[in-house]
Amino acid sequence: MDVKQFGAKGDGVTNDTAAIQAALNAAVVSPTEIRSVYFPAGKYMVTGLVNNSRVAMVGSDPQNTALIGMDATTPIITYNNDLSQVLLRNITIDRSVPATAGGYGIYSAASGMGFHFENLYIRNQDIGLLLEGNIAGAWFVDSMVMDNVRDGVRVAISNMTFSNVYSMNNGGSGFYFYRGTGGLYMTKCESFNNGGHGVWIGALDKQTDHIYDVLLEQLSIGTNLGYGILLDSNGANICISDSFIEYAGSNPSQTALNNREGIYITPYNQKVDINNCIVVWNAGSGMTILADGVKVNGGIYALNSLLYAGTYAGIVVGENVKRTIIRGVSSCRYTQDLAATQGYGIKLLAGADEYLVADSDLKNNLTGAVYLDTAVGKKGKIKDCMGFNPIGAISPQPAVPASGVVFANSYSATCQVLIHGGGVTWIGKNGQGIAGMQSGTITLEPNETIQINYTSVPYWTWFGM
Repeated sequence: MDVKQFGAKGDGVTNDTAAIQAALNAAVVSPTEIRSVYFPAGKYMVTGLVNNSRVAMVGSDPQNTALIGMDATTPIITYNNDLSQVLLRNITIDRSVPATAGGYGIYSAASGMGFHFENLYIRNQDIGLLLEGNIAGAWFVDSMVMDNVRDGVRVAISNMTFSNVYSMNNGGSGFYFYRGTGGLYMTKCESFNNGGHGVWIGALDKQTDHIYDVLLEQLSIGTNLGYGILLDSNGANICISDSFIEYAGSNPSQTALNNREGIYITPYNQKVDINNCIVVWNAGSGMTILADGVKVNGGIYALNSLLYAGTYAGIVVGENVKRTIIRGVSSCRYTQDLAATQGYGIKLLAGADEYLVADSDLKNNLTGAVYLDTAVGKKGKIKDCMGFNPIGAISPQPAVPASGVVFANSYSATCQVLIHGGGVTWIGKNGQGIAGMQSGTITLEPNETIQINYTSVPYWTWFGM
């Protein structure tokens, strides 16, 4: 069905609302049949359209086919009632007057399933895409959302896929998933130059909204004035993988700056994995972790604390956070061509405990490799980290204490102490003598103690493990 058969002009002047609405209504023929309404190349002026189940709206291409809103407050396309199998493809959605509250590009408060939005260009709206209802099974692919007053995309989550969607230059966040149940997959999407966050996974009510089963992969996010990615839902089973996140808290000219992190994880989340991400040049820290049980595997967290040199770190583990695992990361100045800006590779704040930091490169930060608050718990472990305690002899080596003086392992890492030579008469660990030992190797966990009685000073060498 062609909208021009119903009298639409597409001349950029005529109000085509009635003609297009007639075509959409005529396309509803049965509860099972799907029909398409075609929009030839043209600029179709409208004051608001309402679409139905099993009706596809298809343009020639978004460069030549546009629906243009004529007022400021009406959604250009609204989906009402319980809907299923809805398709919108190859169309630009624009507005001839500045949008105000309610002037959405695409809007639905209905329940439904099987929404498919493809090859769209949505711009100059209040919110580009706003889906408030319980919609299960939606796809938004190969599209651009930009220059909107508030968010580019704001949806409630329930089994949704976003692929190759670009959201930029919006006054709010690029993508805001603000409530729902779960099932979100984002891949190869970009979010740049937004006034809010790049990607915000939140919850209106953290007691009832539990957003779970989220996979974000191969994203590119930068120059957003808020966080790059904000995980602020009462969620679980969340994974961010193979993504590039830069310049959080900064606009493109860096004339406005907030101390925002590339990734910020609030206490409400559970079972969060961050894998092989590159998080650089953010105004605050690369990532702050406030939730228990977060796992960080690989990736680069470098050159953060942009224009706040020395203040922030590559990764921060917050107060009283438990069971953080960080393995194989580079939280350092990873190239000598660029000046160091991060204070520390990793900061562990008061009460952080049961952590493991291992096999990581933490060297060449402005102040140090690791910051350990004096009230950090005693069940954590740092091992095999360049710049802190790599495998091999620790440098500089601690001096052998006077005979009988108790010496504690203050490296917050498991160490082996090789003792030899001198006139050793007694060796103790944690106040308990080791029968018959006058030389050899002792393993000390963080804060465990060693005591050596001798008549002449022995040699010892400390090794990080």
